[in-house]
Amino acid sequence: MAFRALEKTTRLQSKSNTWFEYRAGRITASNFRAAVSTNPVSPSVSLIKRICYPEAYKFSTAATRWGCQHESTAINSYKEMQVKDHDSLKVGDSGFHIHAEHTFLGATPDGLVTCKCCGEGILEVKCPMCVKDKTFESEADQQHRQFCLELRGQRLQLKHSHPYYFQVQAQLACTGRNYCDFVVWRGAGKTTQELHIERIYPDVAFFSTYVAKAKTLFNKCIMLELVGKYYTSRQHLTSVTS
Repeated sequence: MAFRALEKTTRLQSKSNTWFEYRAGRITASNFRAAVSTNPVSPSVSLIKRICYPEAYKFSTAATRWGCQHESTAINSYKEMQVKDHDSLKVGDSGFHIHAEHTFLGATPDGLVTCKCCGEGILEVKCPMCVKDKTFESEADQQHRQFCLELRGQRLQLKHSHPYYFQVQAQLACTGRNYCDFVVWRGAGKTTQELHIERIYPDVAFFSTYVAKAKTLFNKCIMLELVGKYYTSRQHLTSVTS
C-alpha cells in the first residue's frame, strides 16, 4: 500500500485495524525518545513489547483518559484562537505516516494544518492532568520534572529534553511538513481554560543524530523480536526456569 493511501485509510486511528497493523514493529513518534534512550545491548523489554505489539500492549491511566476526554476541546480552542490570524485555516484528521527513507519510523499527529499564509503543518495537542488545577507558569517555575514546558526568561517553551520534543521532531520528519503547532491545554471548571501554542520547526541536526540511534535499536533488537520473538520468548523461559 502506498504511504499516502495508508495515511488516508488510517485516519480513524485506534478504531482502525490497519492503523494497528502498520504500527506493529515500527518505532512510533510517541516512543522515539524511549527508543533512542534504551541500551540496545540490553533494551527495555516493555518498550520492545509496545513497539512490536501495540494492540496487545495498549495502556490506559487516569492521565491518558483525561487527555483523550479533552483533546477535541483543545483542538476547537486552537481553531478559535488561530482562525483570526491565518488565511483560510483548516485543521483535518491525520492517519499514520511512515518515514519515506527510515521506514521503521512512523507517526500519527493529532491533526494536519493548512493555511494560505503558512502552508502545511501538523498539530500535536497535550492535555496534562498534572496542571488541571494549576497554571502553566507555576508548574514551569517550580521546574516540575514531568511537566513539558519550561520558562525561558518570561516565555514558556517546550523542553528540548522532553519526550514530547522528540515526538514532534519525529512527526515532522515522517510527515515532511513545515511546522508543528504544539498545543498544551488546561481546563479548570466549565469556563476557565488556558492554552499554550508554540510553533516548532524541523530540527534536522537533532533528528539526524537520534534517528541513527533508533535505527540501531531497530536492527539489533526489534528485528530479533519480529523474526523470532527473541525477547518475549526469553522472558517466558526465564520465568519458567527461575
